[in-house]
Amino acid sequence: MVYAAMNALEFDPKLCSIRQVGKVKGVADRMNAYYFNVLLEFRFRFITRLSKTWKPKSPERVGHVNIYINKDGYRRNNRRDNQRLRFPVLQYDRRHMPFNGPFLSFMPRIPIFVDRYTKQTLIFSPTGGVYIIPPLINFYGKMYSVAELIASGYASLVSSGVPPIAPINMIPFFLPQPLIGRDIPAINHLTGGFKGGLRTSLGSFSISKPYKTVNNIEEINETEEDDDDDNRYRYEPVLNNNYKRSSKAPNTKKPTNEGKTKKCQPSTPKHHIPHWLTTSSELSDPNESITFFLVLKQDPIALQKLEKIFWKITDPNNDEYQNWLTRPAIDKILTLDNRILNAVKHWFTEHSFTSVKLIGTDVFQIKTTVQHLSNIFSIKFYRYKHSKTGKTFHRAHERFCFPGEIGQYIDFWLGINDFLISHRNSVDPNRMHFNVKDDQDPTNVATVVKSILVPQFILTYYNIPNVRKTDLDSQVSQGALEFLGQFYSENDLKLYSQLVNIPFKPLKPNHILGINNQSDPGIETMLDIELMFGINPLADTWYLNYNTMNMSGENFYTTIFTLNQVDDVPQVLSISYGDPESLVCTQVTDCAEEVLDADRRYITRTNIEFMKLTMRGISIFVSSGDDGVNSFLSNCTNKVFYPDYPASSPFITSVGGTTLVNAKYETFADQPPACTELSSTFKCVSDGDEIAVSVDDPTFTRFPSGGGFSDFAPQPSYQKQAVDHYFRDERYYTDKTSDFYPPSSMYKRYGRAFPDVSAFGVRIFMVQDSVNLAVGGTSASSPLWASIVSILNSHSIKITGKTLGFLNPLLYQMAKECPNCLKDITVGNNKCTSTVCTSQCKGFQAACGWDPVTGLGSPNVGNILNLIIFPLLLLIYHSYSLYNDSPAITQRKIYLNFTELTSDLREYFSNPNANLTEKLFPWIYYSPNNRTVNDFKGEKNSKGIVICTGNEHFGVALVAIKALEVVENELPIEVIYSTPSDLSQENQDILRKHYSNIRLIDLSTMSFNDNYLKLRGWEIKPYAVLASQFEQVLLMDADVLFFEKPSLLFQHDLYNQTGSLFFYDRPNITKGHINWVESFSIQSNRSYPQRTQESGVVLIDKSRLFSGLLAICKLNDYHERHQITYEHLYGDKDTWWIGLHMMNISYSFVPTLTAGIGKIGKKKKQTILCGHLLHYNEEKTLLWWNGGILKSRSESKKDLLNIEAWNEEGQWRIGIYSCLTNHQQTPKKFTFRQQQLLNSYHQITKEVFHI
Repeated sequence: MVYAAMNALEFDPKLCSIRQVGKVKGVADRMNAYYFNVLLEFRFRFITRLSKTWKPKSPERVGHVNIYINKDGYRRNNRRDNQRLRFPVLQYDRRHMPFNGPFLSFMPRIPIFVDRYTKQTLIFSPTGGVYIIPPLINFYGKMYSVAELIASGYASLVSSGVPPIAPINMIPFFLPQPLIGRDIPAINHLTGGFKGGLRTSLGSFSISKPYKTVNNIEEINETEEDDDDDNRYRYEPVLNNNYKRSSKAPNTKKPTNEGKTKKCQPSTPKHHIPHWLTTSSELSDPNESITFFLVLKQDPIALQKLEKIFWKITDPNNDEYQNWLTRPAIDKILTLDNRILNAVKHWFTEHSFTSVKLIGTDVFQIKTTVQHLSNIFSIKFYRYKHSKTGKTFHRAHERFCFPGEIGQYIDFWLGINDFLISHRNSVDPNRMHFNVKDDQDPTNVATVVKSILVPQFILTYYNIPNVRKTDLDSQVSQGALEFLGQFYSENDLKLYSQLVNIPFKPLKPNHILGINNQSDPGIETMLDIELMFGINPLADTWYLNYNTMNMSGENFYTTIFTLNQVDDVPQVLSISYGDPESLVCTQVTDCAEEVLDADRRYITRTNIEFMKLTMRGISIFVSSGDDGVNSFLSNCTNKVFYPDYPASSPFITSVGGTTLVNAKYETFADQPPACTELSSTFKCVSDGDEIAVSVDDPTFTRFPSGGGFSDFAPQPSYQKQAVDHYFRDERYYTDKTSDFYPPSSMYKRYGRAFPDVSAFGVRIFMVQDSVNLAVGGTSASSPLWASIVSILNSHSIKITGKTLGFLNPLLYQMAKECPNCLKDITVGNNKCTSTVCTSQCKGFQAACGWDPVTGLGSPNVGNILNLIIFPLLLLIYHSYSLYNDSPAITQRKIYLNFTELTSDLREYFSNPNANLTEKLFPWIYYSPNNRTVNDFKGEKNSKGIVICTGNEHFGVALVAIKALEVVENELPIEVIYSTPSDLSQENQDILRKHYSNIRLIDLSTMSFNDNYLKLRGWEIKPYAVLASQFEQVLLMDADVLFFEKPSLLFQHDLYNQTGSLFFYDRPNITKGHINWVESFSIQSNRSYPQRTQESGVVLIDKSRLFSGLLAICKLNDYHERHQITYEHLYGDKDTWWIGLHMMNISYSFVPTLTAGIGKIGKKKKQTILCGHLLHYNEEKTLLWWNGGILKSRSESKKDLLNIEAWNEEGQWRIGIYSCLTNHQQTPKKFTFRQQQLLNSYHQITKEVFHI
């Protein structure tokens, strides 16, 4: 009766919209509204009583959001016509969203939905949250959802009124202050949403937007969220940075105020004026020239396209790796609509600007006079002078803005009232001297010399090839970008070359870009140039400064932007300057007096310029700073850290600093004159132990290496795993104390983490202004890495004809695959600053793996070369490609036609030969231990269990291993992983110490050449079976738990008949699957399985199915799986039976369908069972399930699943868990023995994860 009444009301739009009785006209309407509300509340209470397990879900955050209402829809362009309303908002984690639907969708492809019953709007942010906004109630009591208002053009999240054209990142719009008031709806703690809507005095809206009903929004958005993870770093939208192509011409109507503008951008406070500018109280001469830049908003769709290309061409595992773009190709993608450009030009013409130049695609450079600008904007200019270069600047102190006709297209402007970054210099020779006691008299502390690092020592310590002895494989270039009047001196470089005994090679005139004064060499410039020259003297070294194209504006944006306008720039670039992100700009307001984050906006645009530069194949290195996580302005009383920019950019490689302890000063080969002729002043270091530079390290280097987390840029996916490892609970591996990490409130854990790598940052020998110095700072670390990469580039260019470009994805992959390529620095911290060190100073500690002090560590260049050359060779092989110069490879076949693959496999097993082995199985042919194919057949008559695991799933693997003991397993176990970094040494030690019956196998060092395979996921499983020393293998996933002894499966009649035993998954085999398999299958009498396969447990007898197993492996080979197999299949699952089918080999499936195991619940009066997948045999004996005891397979979410029952297959609903509805069968309880096993597994899981 209750539900019948509710259903009758739910479909009455009028009643659904009535929530505030007092605003409704008519007694009948008020009565209907009253009973509707009563029934709505009763419905939830009724459901609550029916389901004792139901619990209301509380939002993660409560706040508000500004919604701009325009009663005329799209017809107005002036943002001042929009009325701002503050709506309360609730933020939920996507997996705890309280509504179950049905939902209405007004905007296809944009995840904004409306709850059909309450008209509350749900915005699914790409960052993972769900934001719930109540409806708007007008003066007459009619209710409108915010979503339908946005879709109809009546509402917007931005004051300009621009509608969204892509998923909305809600982080910039969410304001954390909750709203309280008479018209503000309260939170309904019963339903998880709001009670009613926001009451307003607005009139009616004409809504005619069509909508689509969506029933299963949860599943749709889980898929979208997973896809976002693969897209790595996404730009965070900036307020008012919305651009949309319009079919209408831009508004070019002449402003009514005759060019006068309202003052809306504040002046820079005097304490923000950089220290290198001097000022007077005099106004600027009206006739003085002034240049400013107008930066237009970019098309977000074009940016998304550009970023998508970026991640493809910088991913070492992508077939488009190193397909660098040209400058015109990048500009073509970002080209703005001509109507927008013409509208801006029209405004300039109307206001008599004569020198207007479009640079690139979206920046105007305007040259005019002080008087002209003063008259147009009614502002006054004052003179500022650069104390180093003598250059004069003119800046205004008042606020102003451009009129709406062009203001709608402007992102920001430079050169009028801004004082951008001061680019502090990292080098300080006075604090970097290292004192060493005299060897003859160790007690004589009065006799001191300065220890130095010379290029010859650095080459040896970092295993860098000496290019003067080996020559470069290709001609390469390297350069240093300088600021602050730091000039280059050829005389200093010549003197340096003599003292380090390296043949002098001056910079070419066309490689000195920007203004230069050789009579005033800068210590930063000479350190950069000399160190790069000392490591790679055969490269063409460049000097560049901010004035590369004679464009004014000493800031990162205009400098990197102008470099993007130059065709010929060095292949590797080093930058040793920066400032805290929060001090890059000042806070500004737009014309609606809304505060905008200028730092974020400026940094976002600068990051785009860095991305554009790296897309041309240019590697950019930036020093991480010399003040730890704090600022050079900090006294350690700050409540938050100050990440350094551009070291925090996701599109550069950030370099931290290291030092040496236990230094030795022995004579070494090729000692230069700096070590012999200057011995009374300097001592050359010959060896030592490398640690992070820290204020409190034994050598007292007096500065901490910069590092931390960006406040603006989100964490790119290439480093997420490494950063997660730093923060993971390592109770099994280390003894991290509670104060190991600084307070989480001081930094953004999920921001871009830096540095990426590190290198020496102290005691570097150099010459400046004819004076010999020993200096340091991360300013030395960055050019050191840059010169190393210029050497690596020479090899890359020889092989592929292309540079390495943006290195970070390769570096983080390298850290996992080649632990000896980067030396892990585990000692040191970055708590203090270069000037302050007190007990109040907070910071991070160096640790195993990546850390925010030294990143991934320092380089072993010889090992890096060995690692990267081989994959680069693979990139140039298509079909039968030969590379005759390589002793390691002669042939590499990539099968893009599986008919040919099937034919070659069958030919191989009828007539094995070396050519076919090399062609089909190069990962065996070039295996590390020179093994042959037949070596993988296993020990005769042996049986055992194989578990694949790495660090990510080590916890659930431990549970599975312990559970096997509970179920009285008597089979031996092999734990197999892909590379040494896949399963850490600590984890290996745990297994060896506690489980004597477990054998560990590293596929990359004991079995296969991983340079071909790159085994990182599902695909490892067939190779694990092949590499196993067992002849008969039971392969189980790390999260599988058994109800019976696993050995019983070997006794199954079907296994004895065919030598294989497979289990079904839920989805049916589609006609598309069958057509694809038939397209390459040679005549076969086998029928096809009715369902897709579940590969959580697989049994294979290699003595009977060896050829088929190799076919399965081939389907999961690197190129085959990425280009063909995984385009048709979900991972490795169906490759097991398809591989056997290819070889015309019989196989067996247990004929029972998939069951469910988990917790009983209710949904719409139906009994459901939610949890994991269960498998049983023909006698309905429960065998095993995958998913374990945890609710989620992610070890970071340690919620336990309360397993109450199991049930046979019915109707599946796949979301966070698998939920099963079976109208024919009620859920079944467990036997006493089964319940005992579940209790034991539950206890084991709690012990392993310390729950």
